[in-house]
Amino acid sequence: MELHPAGSTEQGSMPMWRAVLSGRGLNASLVFAEAGWEPQSLADFLDGIAADWRGWVGDRRWHSEAAEMRFVLRHDKTNTVLVRVELEDGAPPRWRCEAELEVDPGVFQQLAVEVRQAVP
Repeated sequence: MELHPAGSTEQGSMPMWRAVLSGRGLNASLVFAEAGWEPQSLADFLDGIAADWRGWVGDRRWHSEAAEMRFVLRHDKTNTVLVRVELEDGAPPRWRCEAELEVDPGVFQQLAVEVRQAVP
């Protein structure tokens, strides 16, 4: 899973990102905007995950403006965050893919910093 800055919305207020999900037999990408009405930006969401690195109960969710990019995170309270990434293009979806990634909880702080630095 990769995230790259892709500019901002026409109003210049919300960041846009290019998500790339690739692996054996899979190569999908799309551009999405953050939702201004959501309670958390992507960077704030990642900060919250980093702050709770010891674990939490239930799922943590974040989605883009049109919900074409979604994260669902679970913490197994050992040393792994399970991150389900869902990408969907079009409405109704022309295609949809998802993957579950195992991520060390320690990486989310740096991810939050990088996301904040990428936003103008």
